Amino acid sequence: MLLQLGWLSSSRVTIAAQQPPATGALSGRVIVDSTALPVADALITIGATGRTAGSDRAGAFVAVGLPVGVHTVTVRALGFSVFELRIQLDTGQRLEVDMALTRQPPELARVDVVTRSVPKFLKDFDARRRTGLGRFLDTTDIAPYVNSQLATLLASRVPGVRQVRFAGRTALASGRGSASMELIPNGDIMDRNLGAPRACYLQIVIDDVMLYQGRAEERLFNADNVDLQAVAAIEFYAVSNRPSEFKRAGGGACGTLVLWTKR
Repeated sequence: MLLQLGWLSSSRVTIAAQQPPATGALSGRVIVDSTALPVADALITIGATGRTAGSDRAGAFVAVGLPVGVHTVTVRALGFSVFELRIQLDTGQRLEVDMALTRQPPELARVDVVTRSVPKFLKDFDARRRTGLGRFLDTTDIAPYVNSQLATLLASRVPGVRQVRFAGRTALASGRGSASMELIPNGDIMDRNLGAPRACYLQIVIDDVMLYQGRAEERLFNADNVDLQAVAAIEFYAVSNRPSEFKRAGGGACGTLVLWTKR
C-alpha cells in the first residue's frame, strides 16, 4: 500500500507502508512410533532458522513466528534415532504434525572379539584430560553412580555445578558465568510456566550434538532423562578453559557439560 502525504509546499512525499514479516507456526506431538506414547524433552530444531522447541510431558510442542518457506525439521531425544521431516510453511499457517521417533536398538555384547580399538571420542577425551583443564570422569568414576541421577553424580564429583529443580525436573547450572542476571535465560514459555527460575544454566553437549546452548527462549535440558548406564565419559569446563571444539555460536557463558555415550 502507498500513502501520500501533503506538505506545506506543493511537493508530495510517497511513503511505502511497512508490511509485517511473513510467518507461520509449527505444532504437534513427539511420540514413540510403535506405541504412540509421548516423548518428553525432545529437542525440535527448525532448519537453518536455528529456532528450537521442546516437547512437554504429553509430547506436545509449539514454535511460532517461523519464516515461511520450506524447512527441514530435526527431532532428537535420548534413546531414539534422529528424526527428520521436510515441511512447507505458508503465511499465517499453523501446521500440525506428529513426529514418530524410533527407539535405538540396544547394543548387543559381542563374545567373539579378540582385540578392540578405542573409539575416537575416547581418544579425544583422553587427549583433553592430559591438558589438565576441566573436570573429567570416565567409566570407573561413573560406575558407583549408575543407579543414581546425573545431578547426584555431578554434585559429588564436579565442584561448581548445581542442580535447579522445578516441577519434577532438574536443570544444571553454575554459580559462575554471566555477570548480569538480567541476561540469563530461564528457558522457553513451557519452562517458565512450570516455574523455572533464572540461573546460569550450563551448555549441554551429548555425543558432539548441542542439546542446550543457553539462548533466550530455548528449552532447558532435563538432566533426569540421562541414563548413567549408557554414559561412557563426562567433561566439564568453566568459561575460561573451554576447548575450541565446544565454542559454538557464542554459547557456554555459564560453563559446558559434555557427555559421551557408549556407542
